[in-house]
Amino acid sequence: MRNMAGVNGMEKRDFFISYTKTDKAWAVWIADVLKKNGYSVYVQALDIRPGDNFIEKMNEFLKNSDNFLAIWSKAYSQSRFCMTEFEAAFNEWHKKRINYFLSACIDTHPMEPLYAALVHVDLPDMGAASESDLMNAVRYVVPRPDIVPDEPKDIATDTFHMDTDIPLSDEDADTLYQRGDSYHHGKHGVKQDYIKARKCYEQAAEKGHIDALNALGELYNEGDGVEVNYDKARDYFEQAAAKGNSNALNNLGWLYEYGYSVEQDYAKALDYYEQAAAKGNVYALYNLGLSYENGNGVKKDYPKARGYFEQAAAKGDIDALEHLGGFYFYAVGVEQNYAKARQYYEQAAVKGHVGALCTLGFLFENGYGVKKDYIRARRYYEQSAAKGDINALWNLAVLYENGRGVKRSYSKALAYYQKAADMGDWDAHAKIAQLRKKLRR
Repeated sequence: MRNMAGVNGMEKRDFFISYTKTDKAWAVWIADVLKKNGYSVYVQALDIRPGDNFIEKMNEFLKNSDNFLAIWSKAYSQSRFCMTEFEAAFNEWHKKRINYFLSACIDTHPMEPLYAALVHVDLPDMGAASESDLMNAVRYVVPRPDIVPDEPKDIATDTFHMDTDIPLSDEDADTLYQRGDSYHHGKHGVKQDYIKARKCYEQAAEKGHIDALNALGELYNEGDGVEVNYDKARDYFEQAAAKGNSNALNNLGWLYEYGYSVEQDYAKALDYYEQAAAKGNVYALYNLGLSYENGNGVKKDYPKARGYFEQAAAKGDIDALEHLGGFYFYAVGVEQNYAKARQYYEQAAVKGHVGALCTLGFLFENGYGVKKDYIRARRYYEQSAAKGDINALWNLAVLYENGRGVKRSYSKALAYYQKAADMGDWDAHAKIAQLRKKLRR
């Protein structure tokens, strides 16, 4: 969690929660959910005291928050003060003075198209499902996939951040593994350091930690802090798999599917995936879906593939959600259904799937299952392009070249085509040449 000094000496926090007084219970609930999951918030109900200057305080909260979260409702949209906050925050986001702009919709009151295209989440009640949907949306805009533990051996304490001679062999295996995981992925305020991660994993593995064995395999598989060594990776995966680790079983399936360190063998890959899937491994469920979709080691079977993707999607796998969207968009083993496609793409987009964001833009640009809306299409493309999607860059260029939902601008189109070209889109080079001719006329 960031805890840096902000404007006027105030603490910098993750979110400013904006709401109208009739939705105070929602504001407190959302604040509690965010704090429980390791996020810091400014919210009127908890941070304004009697005697405070309300306008001044709200202005300071906005200036000292990295992100803005509006609790959208009919009452909110009819509140002059709330809409002033909303528009001010939107302006700050547009100028990149705040990072992300998120709306939590607690009723069905519609939003203006310009705002509706931004990331938002529908919350029908204050139940567990809504809490899960809220956190999926929040983690999309502000990734923080793991909660900081509350145990006395909290790995986010000051001692953890000290430059110690790690690994600390007197620590228990689980603490060593958690340290390694934080160094591996740069979590809990720790700078990513593959060398330290490997040392922690090695100590944990020596103490019998199964997940540490698999993690060591992943370091060698990916070449994180070490040279890629598929033989070593396979050895660690086999040790972990022998002890029942489902991720290791899935990883072995991947090695056999692509023939890394072993002779390519789809049948063995399928066997490992099935063992991992039987343990509920979401990655294995997705890989089984791909196997049946592509006919790798089995006869192509779209219904069976879809079944595996649905199981993976039910566990929150964003690639499976995006894939299911594609099934219904392209009519792969099902009747074409743009409404279902959009539903899956939206679920994947909320969780951060770059391709799903781009495809949603495509749906709105072309009116597939929705009314054509170039403004909304552009917003989806912009979100996807910001995450490096080459297709979104191309599509933004086309919008500006043709003046769809924007004022025609060859210079802006050229800039987007250039970004796409820089990322390897060869077709973009031809478009750049054409546009430069137009600009010279």
